[in-house]
Parts: sequence; C-alpha cells; structure tokens
Amino acid sequence: MEDKKDTYKSLWQLIKRYICLLLENIKLSLVEKLTLIFSAIAFCFIAIIFSIVIVFFGSMALCHILSQLMEMHYVYIIMALFYLLMLVLVYVFRKILIINPISRFFSKLMLNPPKK
Repeated sequence: MEDKKDTYKSLWQLIKRYICLLLENIKLSLVEKLTLIFSAIAFCFIAIIFSIVIVFFGSMALCHILSQLMEMHYVYIIMALFYLLMLVLVYVFRKILIINPISRFFSKLMLNPPKK
C-alpha cells in the first residue's frame, strides 16, 4: 500500500514537472516569435523611412531636371500624377505586394512544423 502511494506521488511529481516544462517551452517560443515579429516591424519601419527620404530627394532631382525643359507647375503636376499612378498600382496589387508576404511571414513563423 505504501509502495503505491510512493508511486502515485512520484507520478504526480513527474506530471507537475512535465507541465512546468511545457509552460516554460511555451513562454520561450512566445518570446522568440515576438522578437522576430518586432524585429521585422522595426526593419520595415526603418526601410520605409529611408525609402521616403530616397523618393523625396529623387523627386526633387527629377523636378529640377524637368524644370529645364518645361514650366515648373507642369513639372509638379507630372510628379503628382506619377505618385497617383504609383498609389493606384499599389492599391490594385495590394494582395501580391502587401497581404501575401505578410501572411506568408506569419504562417512560417507561427505554423512551423515541429523539429525532429
């Protein structure tokens, strides 16, 4: 009888230890995935800022070049139409350019198969 109690007690201790290890594994996996998500967000934020700066200075240079060929208000209209066209293209291809890469990133991150 005493032997059974010890067996049940040790079994219960093993089960508690297993559950604690599972919870620790979940915490570590969550921290890893959140780190990857936040680093991707930070990278995208920095890339967007640099892209804005590049587009701004490129636009200013192009406006300066085109101003030698035509009047300045036409140059600004051409640049505005160009950016409007870019906005429309991004809207039309938003699934290919934005939605699919984000969903692919999250599905690879969250649904990775167990490592053997």
